[in-house]
Amino acid sequence: MAAVASLDDPIETVTLGLDDIPAIDGLFRAKVAAVSNPAAVRPDEPAFFEGVLDHGGEIIGLTVEGSLIAYGVLRPEFDDQHDRDGLAGLVAAEAPLFVTDGSAVHPSYWSHSLQRVLIRERIDRAVRQGAEAVIAKVSPANLPSTRNLLKEHFRIVARVRKPYGWRYVHQRAAVDFEVDETPEVWRVAADVDGAQALFEAGYGAVRFRLGAQSRPELGFVKIDR
Repeated sequence: MAAVASLDDPIETVTLGLDDIPAIDGLFRAKVAAVSNPAAVRPDEPAFFEGVLDHGGEIIGLTVEGSLIAYGVLRPEFDDQHDRDGLAGLVAAEAPLFVTDGSAVHPSYWSHSLQRVLIRERIDRAVRQGAEAVIAKVSPANLPSTRNLLKEHFRIVARVRKPYGWRYVHQRAAVDFEVDETPEVWRVAADVDGAQALFEAGYGAVRFRLGAQSRPELGFVKIDR
């Protein structure tokens, strides 16, 4: 991993376009090359970013002195992505739904909480577009994203099977709120079958911790559906 860069220079938030896709793709590939488990990251190609922009989505970038150091995708729901799977009783059928659909921070800028900055920025933009709910779909093995989403008041409420593996569905109301829930049940994060049994029983995951032998675990509470 590259040495962590300082943030002495100001960060600028920008909206990226089609001309920025080569830089976005390069940043994505730098991230994948540096993560400990590349299989936990969806294999995005330039065509994915083009499709997001062509169908009403946004890509928000963070730059330092004009250089792209992070990006995050925000899009409305797409019919072919079945974005409402697992959300019955949590998001009304007529309620506008937005998806935070992928992000990357250059490895030199890890440990600066920039992913959380991007999560908040995308939620703010979704609210301005009328969103009532925001979701993300994350690999059970993608622990940094899981931690950051739970810290930003998302709850894991379902699992979905994608061509590239299982994903947990993280959901939250678009308008910010405080979450102070003490987990009733803890399960190993990688145990998607055990999590599914809890989802079906009306539970959602709201906390993350390292349990016995440093195993990543999710803490579940009963949620209203």
